Amino acid sequence: VSDLRSKMADGPPSDAPSLNPPAPAQANAASCMMRSWPSAWRSPGRGAAIAMFLLLLGARFPRTCGDPARVAIDAENNMVLDARGRNLSLLADTVLVNGSPLAGFDATDVSTQVAHAVNSALASQTSAIVAMLQAQGQQTNASLSAQAAQIAALSSSNAMLGTLVAAQQQQLATLTDMLRIDLAAICANTSAILPLCESLPTNNAMGVTVFTLGSTTYVAVANWLSTTSLTPSFIYRVDPTRPDPLVLHQQLNTTAATTLYYFNINGIAFLAASSCPDTVISGAKATIYQFNGTHFVWAQDLPVSCSTAFSVFTRLNNPNISYLMIANTKSAGDTNLATSLFYRLNPSPRPGDTFATLINSIALWGARDLEVMTLENTTFIAVACYRDDTSFNINSTILRVDPGDGPAITKRVLDFPTLGAVDLEYFTIGNTNYLAVANHYNLTTLYNVNSSIYTVDLDGAANLRLTLVQSIPTYAARSIRYFTIGTTHYLGIASGLGQTSVVYRFDPVQPPGSQFVPALYLPPARDLAVFSASGSSNVDDYRSAPTYLVATISGTANAEGPSTVYTLQHIALCWDVAMT
Repeated sequence: VSDLRSKMADGPPSDAPSLNPPAPAQANAASCMMRSWPSAWRSPGRGAAIAMFLLLLGARFPRTCGDPARVAIDAENNMVLDARGRNLSLLADTVLVNGSPLAGFDATDVSTQVAHAVNSALASQTSAIVAMLQAQGQQTNASLSAQAAQIAALSSSNAMLGTLVAAQQQQLATLTDMLRIDLAAICANTSAILPLCESLPTNNAMGVTVFTLGSTTYVAVANWLSTTSLTPSFIYRVDPTRPDPLVLHQQLNTTAATTLYYFNINGIAFLAASSCPDTVISGAKATIYQFNGTHFVWAQDLPVSCSTAFSVFTRLNNPNISYLMIANTKSAGDTNLATSLFYRLNPSPRPGDTFATLINSIALWGARDLEVMTLENTTFIAVACYRDDTSFNINSTILRVDPGDGPAITKRVLDFPTLGAVDLEYFTIGNTNYLAVANHYNLTTLYNVNSSIYTVDLDGAANLRLTLVQSIPTYAARSIRYFTIGTTHYLGIASGLGQTSVVYRFDPVQPPGSQFVPALYLPPARDLAVFSASGSSNVDDYRSAPTYLVATISGTANAEGPSTVYTLQHIALCWDVAMT
């Protein structure tokens, strides 16, 4: 509009060329239109303003083309004049309507006409937009109202559902408590969940060992009498097709045997039988038996004083050679300082060959048990020391195996306090190594002493380190055994003198110091072992194969009677459900 006002006041540019009007045949017969413009008028600002003006002309006054009384065309000077002679300065050539010069436009106030037209258009468009927005707003309000109604309905439904869920959770909690109470009562009733599967005709059995040859599992029981008379020990074969799965396979000629130790050298199976009568006598011997494919046959006798444990290990620099350590707990004269022995084993013994050759020894107080531990390519042997000549409160010790092949086999590297230690168990759970110690007796609290569980690792200088993580109240503990059922870890502690034996379950959720929690109480026993009819001492899935626990009888010296075999199916279920 400003541009139009400027043009109407100033007239055409001074440099506008003089153009002759074109022939009438060149005109557009349908409407008033522009034929040509001077170059100076073709700027974007002027072109847009003039175009708007012409459009308004065509829309507002379509019928007035050709009325010379109201608008005049000065073709000679290329001007358009209104009735008052004012220069409209719009055309440089000729504007024709139906072949006639433009006329009939009352341009008394062009700016007013243009402003009115623009305002009318804007008002019309604004009204349309407002109407459209109002319609959309009404639709949106209706949609929001519907959504609000849906939300209200959902909230009501959620409230009802929450009430229902709360009621169901309360019912579930009540049922769970009832189930827990029932299972706890069942688990507490040992006779109910420990069905006696079989009685073994043992003779004052001390130790029990489970091992597998091929697909057959064997259970070996060491029978002990305090005298020096021959007391056979028994080897049972597991027959999974029988309801009473242990079948007597073989008797071994042993004397006062406290343990039968199984080991394997280059694929050849051996059993070592200890000998420890109450009174040390000359000529006592431990015996090595070799498996011939069906039975164990005598291989070699080894002189001992009062042997109680064996351990086989290798040395880092020559892993093809194995060594056997025998722990003697007493020596002649019944002194408790005794010499434990190291033998070098023949890796490929033939009939008549010497299997074990004595190469070294070490003096230890009352050595009762041995346990091999390997940490970062270093081998250690833990020794449970029962007593010296005056006290049961003595240190047990750990030996480090020399990696070379010289006669110096071990070196004492660590002592740790124990109270009449009788058994050791080394095992691993996750990335943590443990050493469990069964303490049996001291002179102050007698048989009422705590047994201990340590973690085992190496410090930054590769020195062995034991850290006490849990003390477990025990009474006359005789042995400690680690085993698994499924993915759950257990530690069984056999107690004598009429006291209850206890199986502990490892619970990683519990804080350190209390992660082994009581899971099952058993009759008194001297030793425990778990085996599966599937041919494994560590049970992977107790539901797919029968699982059993064998416990040697616990009594006074020379007590005769059967050892017991229990079925663990119900125990395992009780452990997995009630105890978790």
